[in-house]
Amino acid sequence: MVKYEFLIFLVLLIAGPAGAQTQKVDSKKAELEQLRNQINALEREIKLASANEKKTAEFIEKYNRQTALLNRLIANLKNQEEQKLSEIEDIQVKVDNLKSELRILKKNYALYVTAVYKKMYTNKASYLLNSQSMTQALLRYRYLKTFSERGKRDMERINNTQTALLESQDKLEFEKDQKTQIIAQKKQEETILTQKLSEKQKLLKKIKVDKTSLEKNLAVKKQAEQKIRQLINRLIEQAAKAKKQKSVETATTTKKGKKASEEPVSRPVAGSSPTVPGNFPSLRGRILWPVSNGAVLHKYGESENAKLKTVTINYGIDIKTAGDAAVRAVSEGIVSVINWIPGYGTVIIVTHSHEYRTVYGHLTGVSVTEGQKVKAGTVLGKISETFEGNVLHFEIWSERQSQNPESWLTRR
Repeated sequence: MVKYEFLIFLVLLIAGPAGAQTQKVDSKKAELEQLRNQINALEREIKLASANEKKTAEFIEKYNRQTALLNRLIANLKNQEEQKLSEIEDIQVKVDNLKSELRILKKNYALYVTAVYKKMYTNKASYLLNSQSMTQALLRYRYLKTFSERGKRDMERINNTQTALLESQDKLEFEKDQKTQIIAQKKQEETILTQKLSEKQKLLKKIKVDKTSLEKNLAVKKQAEQKIRQLINRLIEQAAKAKKQKSVETATTTKKGKKASEEPVSRPVAGSSPTVPGNFPSLRGRILWPVSNGAVLHKYGESENAKLKTVTINYGIDIKTAGDAAVRAVSEGIVSVINWIPGYGTVIIVTHSHEYRTVYGHLTGVSVTEGQKVKAGTVLGKISETFEGNVLHFEIWSERQSQNPESWLTRR
């Protein structure tokens, strides 16, 4: 027989404290509100610049920043929608289980009532008087008392289960309503995003890219490269710290089980990332292209700008495509960074094995989250439009050393 008290306790435990749930919801609302405030602030800047006809490269950057925030907001809402769907499924299972248990309890209680009123209580006196001895009479009395107490306990179980069922049904309806609101919010934000992308596309056609704009754009890209290098360095430092911590934990665990003289201290292998699967170095010349079609617009290394007569260093390559093509991870790894960087818009960094990392810039419609494991070919997002068209900026790093992506990509 199922332990009904334990079932009710388990249901209440899974449901969680109301205070903790409220705190979690408030935190999500605060995060969404912060994103909306940033988006609205940029909207005011865009309207002011538009009124003053200051439609320059910086103006486009504001659009890029705004669309990046909208993408983040939509991704946040999408995660909430998926979480609500999971919660609804869990609650529905609990409701179904409670209904099943309630049917069993009511059926057992009906049998008890039938036994009491048809068989025992009508003959209770004779049942006791017909005892062969005082001992037997006492035993029969105790039996009747226990039987009666069991009926009371069953009734309490029925009431408790009915209460738990009603609470779960109310929670189910609440979560369904929340899910409906989240879907409506996501749809609204997607509509705004589509509108902003359309506005940006029209502006790109109107804005004249003069020498001043090109110089500013070049300066912003130089700063963007420094930001990417800083992010790479930070990831390397974090990985080294994690390896050191793991080594210490392994050594400590070993000490508890063996003598110091027998102790094999675990040491991390230089340049390896045990948490990341695969063997990235073995893929040189064979990794997938991040886009299915496209031509290299700017190569790796030094390049001269014909208009500005300047020489710049490109730490990756720039691939021009027709339209907002899907951008895919070139190999399995873990999404380490999703960030917005002026000059490269939304940037994703994926960490691969042996401390290799790939960088993807000028993205929109990001479809992954930080910490997510990806496989070769997993869609990360789409290419956004720049002054030069739809261009993907792509880099490969071996620890702190940039690599020529074309020597790694499979030949077409």
